[in-house]
Amino acid sequence: MDALDFAALILRLVIGTTFLIHSLTFLGVLRAEPGHVSGIGQTLEAFGPRMGFRWPRLMVALVVGGEGVGALLCLLGFVQPLPCFIFALIIFQGIWMRRSHGFTLEQGIEHHVNLGVAVIALAALGAGSVSIDGLLGWDDTLSGPWWGVGVAAAAAAAAAVFQAVMRR
Repeated sequence: MDALDFAALILRLVIGTTFLIHSLTFLGVLRAEPGHVSGIGQTLEAFGPRMGFRWPRLMVALVVGGEGVGALLCLLGFVQPLPCFIFALIIFQGIWMRRSHGFTLEQGIEHHVNLGVAVIALAALGAGSVSIDGLLGWDDTLSGPWWGVGVAAAAAAAAAVFQAVMRR
C-alpha cells in the first residue's frame, strides 16, 4: 500500500461512515442532536413542508437509500465512482437548499462544500488497492482526474433536474 492507497482508504472510511451515520439518523436508528432531524417522521416533515419537496416520501427514500447504499459501496471500495456520484448529488442538493444561509453560519454550506470536495477528490483518486475494486483490478481503471470531473458534472446536472422536478 502506497501513500495514495492509504489516502483513498482513509477518505473511504471517513466519508462512508459519515453518510452511513447520516442515513441511520434519518431512519431513527441513531439519535440526532436536539434540534436536528431524527427518525422517519421528522425526516418526512423536514422534506415535505419545510423543504418544499413535491413527494417527500420518494425524496426520503432516495436520500436515505442513496446514503445507505452509497456508504456500503464506499466502505467496501466497490465501483467507487458510483457512491461518489450519489454523495455528490446529495451534497449539491444540500448546498442548493442552504445557499441563502451563507457559507459559515449554523445552517450554511461550509460543511457541504468541504465534504463535496472530498467526495470529488475520492472519485478522482479511486478506491485504492485496499478495496474490492483493487481486488478485481479495477482501481486503476476507475480512477483519474476525469472520473472526478465526470462525477462532479453528472451530479451537478442531476441535482438541477431534481430541483426542477422534485421541488414545488
